[in-house]
Amino acid sequence: MHTVIDDIITPAGWVPWDARWGLDTLYYAEFENTGPGSNTQGRVTWPGIKHITPQEAEQFTPVKFYAEGDSWIKDANVPYTAGMS
Repeated sequence: MHTVIDDIITPAGWVPWDARWGLDTLYYAEFENTGPGSNTQGRVTWPGIKHITPQEAEQFTPVKFYAEGDSWIKDANVPYTAGMS
């Protein structure tokens, strides 16, 4: 989410490690990435590959995703944006 992806990433975006293990149960979402490797036109079409909406992406921010919210990030003095803005 909101990541600059360089051209080192293959257009498929993903390579299976061990035949088909996990391909039907994985969840991999992309949201508003930029850069030469961010084009999703050639991405794999496994069931778990998702292109999510802003509302769905918001659920993966630290405040929403982690039970303790973002306090642990603030305590570490790591610069980050709490939401999707």
